[in-house]
Amino acid sequence: MRRLVIGAVACAALLAGCADDDNGGEGGTNDDGVPSTLLQRDDLPDVEKVTTDDRSILTKTNCADMDGEYNLTITDSDDVSALYVLADGDQVRSSLQGPAQNQTTVDHTLEQVDTAVTACSAPGAATGTFARIEGLPEGAVGFRTVTDTSEGPQTTERAYAAADDDTAVVVTVDHVGEGEPAVTAAELLPKALERAQG
Repeated sequence: MRRLVIGAVACAALLAGCADDDNGGEGGTNDDGVPSTLLQRDDLPDVEKVTTDDRSILTKTNCADMDGEYNLTITDSDDVSALYVLADGDQVRSSLQGPAQNQTTVDHTLEQVDTAVTACSAPGAATGTFARIEGLPEGAVGFRTVTDTSEGPQTTERAYAAADDDTAVVVTVDHVGEGEPAVTAAELLPKALERAQG
């Protein structure tokens, strides 16, 4: 009888651990293969497709001063990224990245992004509209661009925030067509920080 009880307890513990992993529990991945430190399916509107990548990936913007942002994603860390395609076609990317190469903290990355956002927000600096995202958590920086494409206006929002000295959270929202994205980078950033910080 005692063996049965011990076996039942062990099975219950195992199932609990599996449940944590399925939901992106601490240190695990969910059924989509998304680490617990990234945004999860439940954090977003209806999700149609999920893919993951072992690097941080950025959508090109409409301002030349932001081109250096690509260099900041080249790091010495094991970066990871998840792309969610929503039911309405919008895309949300949740990423973690380490310091840019030859840097010791992510503060340098955030400083350079902030400088580029300021430059791109100047009149005539971008080929479409470019604006800083206001109201982000302290120390965070983000921007919103709108560019005309053959499929209609494309809106890209991206927000950065330091989760700790070694890790930056990056949230990107892409929307093509009229209207607004189903969810904004500003809305998602606090949850992304919570996930990254465990």
